[in-house]
Amino acid sequence: SYVPGQHGPNHRGRLSEYGMQLHEKQKLRWMFGLSERQFRTLFVRAGKIREGQHGINFMILLERRLDNVVYRLGLATTREQ
Repeated sequence: SYVPGQHGPNHRGRLSEYGMQLHEKQKLRWMFGLSERQFRTLFVRAGKIREGQHGINFMILLERRLDNVVYRLGLATTREQ
């Protein structure tokens, strides 16, 4: 029994494969500041590029975004600026 306001140890089980993939996708979305729709659109565009691997093409498209280029050049301290 625990005192009021305390609720025992927090035991989270291991994430499933799906859970891990979802978590990584959400981290990527948050990092680049994309909505789900923007993310999905870029992913579909990456799949339509003939050369290269789908995942690599997707990362190339993400890195080519103007907000990211400005951030990488050091002209902004965050991607949101």
